[in-house]
Amino acid sequence: MTLPRTAVKLYEDGYTALAVLVLSVIAVVPALVLCSIFALAVPLRQSQWRPWLVPSGRFLFALSPWAMAEVFIIGVIVSLVKIGSMAHVILGASFWSYVGFVICFTAALSSLDRLSVWREIERSSP
Repeated sequence: MTLPRTAVKLYEDGYTALAVLVLSVIAVVPALVLCSIFALAVPLRQSQWRPWLVPSGRFLFALSPWAMAEVFIIGVIVSLVKIGSMAHVILGASFWSYVGFVICFTAALSSLDRLSVWREIERSSP
């Protein structure tokens, strides 16, 4: 089962709110956080002012606590350990790619210093 299929199955079973929550916290919010980091990093790296820097910074720092990819992967690992005692579990490429994504995502967020970002935004402002 894939992550989008999980949300679809929850929706089909009548758990609409849970489907939206699962899909947003696992896929949509981390994608928006990565887009915000990219929207901030490229102009700041080139020392260029862009009108979206301040709103993008606010959006990023407001949304980053809700990006729970690392919490999800811990839950998946715990579930796999429990299920592994009852059934044969095969970890495919999608699992390992998501693990790689979570590692890179967590490293990106942990290396992001809020104060430094705002200083660079102020420094590049016209």
